[in-house]
Amino acid sequence: MPSRSSSRSVRSNNIDKLDFDSHRKRPSSSHGSHHSSHTGLLASDESFFSNVVEGAVSLDRRKMALRVTKYVSFACAILSCLCAGSITAYSLYGPLFLSHLKYSQYQVNAVSTTAELAMYLPVPFFGWLCDRYNPRPLSLAAAIFFGVGYLLAALTYRAGPSLAAVKKGCYAGGGSSVKVHEGWPFAVMILAFVGVGAGTSCMYLSAVTTCAKNFGRGKHKGLALAMPIAAFGLSGMWQSQVGSHFFREKNGNGDTDVFRYFLFLAGLLFAVGAVGAVGLRVVDEEEMIDEAVDELERSGLLEDSSFLHQNALNDDEAPLVNNHTNGHTNGYGAIDYCNHSASSKPSSILANTTAHKKILILNHSTRLFLTDPT
Repeated sequence: MPSRSSSRSVRSNNIDKLDFDSHRKRPSSSHGSHHSSHTGLLASDESFFSNVVEGAVSLDRRKMALRVTKYVSFACAILSCLCAGSITAYSLYGPLFLSHLKYSQYQVNAVSTTAELAMYLPVPFFGWLCDRYNPRPLSLAAAIFFGVGYLLAALTYRAGPSLAAVKKGCYAGGGSSVKVHEGWPFAVMILAFVGVGAGTSCMYLSAVTTCAKNFGRGKHKGLALAMPIAAFGLSGMWQSQVGSHFFREKNGNGDTDVFRYFLFLAGLLFAVGAVGAVGLRVVDEEEMIDEAVDELERSGLLEDSSFLHQNALNDDEAPLVNNHTNGHTNGYGAIDYCNHSASSKPSSILANTTAHKKILILNHSTRLFLTDPT
């Protein structure tokens, strides 16, 4: 039979749950720090995902804003083209220049010819301005040209014939008396229609350029260009109908009141040009410029951006007079240029702004166009 001491030692070797609970170590402070670090990770994860969500929402808002801006610009372009072709309604009031202002047929043709020349001859210059800057200044210039031009034409028409000697016998059947009309000279009417022609070109180019740049990379670029062109063709039709139906003279002969019609055109086209100066915007022009640079580099025309290097270096080069004391010359002749290396500066630094890259690309494209033998 085992002794009591041996049974007591065996009992002491057995671990009861109460003994375990009584001898268990209490959680140390490291467990609390682990729990707090875990909580911190959860908080950082929440902040990370919240930043991702906020970034995605802001990106969607920016895309929506650009989309709205693009279609608002398209609507402004359509409105501009619907009003730009007022010169095509010249046949509505051209015959009245003969009867009211006593112009000859040659003078009537000279007015229309001057307007056509003012509309077509400055097209390259207006297109250059539109590419160098943006369509909005061109639309503002159209508002000024139209407003001043039609206002001068209205006042000239109201003043009557310009110091013309009209024999009563030519109109009343005999007599040699002379009636003198103190009207404005014919040159003022010529100047007025120079403004009308230039305004037509500016408004049309600003609208079409906006549509071409905003929709030139999409699948509906043909429709985006066809609609403003068609609107320009329809502008003269509706304006002539408005003039013949709503601006008639009160004498009952059915002729158009040219003075009020010109005032209507001056106010309408000035307002449309001002709207275009605010609403015609080119979206993502920076992306288009970068794509143009990449395309020219891939085609080998830029030769790995050597053109960008060369133009940027030419802006920084300054001629230095050769130092004759040490007899050292770095160049040909008496002019010493600073030694610049094109490979020492990347093209991203040389053309660090969108405006600078835009000017360089336009200069290079113009040079290629002018030197093309075909």
